[in-house]
Amino acid sequence: MYNVDTPCHFCVISSTNYPSQTPSIAASPMNSAYVVLSTPTVFAVLDIAPLARGHVLLIPRAHYEKLSDMDPDQSAVLGFWLPIVSRGVMAGLLGI
Repeated sequence: MYNVDTPCHFCVISSTNYPSQTPSIAASPMNSAYVVLSTPTVFAVLDIAPLARGHVLLIPRAHYEKLSDMDPDQSAVLGFWLPIVSRGVMAGLLGI
């Protein structure tokens, strides 16, 4: 269960990087997180401790303690955006 005394880092990023009315993939280093995708239901940020160049976290805006807590519809939304974000990062950061 989400503990309100210890804020979730992803929830803080989500609340300070409001979703766009229309999906966009436009990097914005305005906050501590480098947001590369912002939609009403998901957002993606470059990882602050990347395991590889272009390491991106795709995160639902709704708080979940574990991925297995997500319902199938929300999981499908992440699945929809995953290859799009991946192609954008590969093209934008790696020139591929």
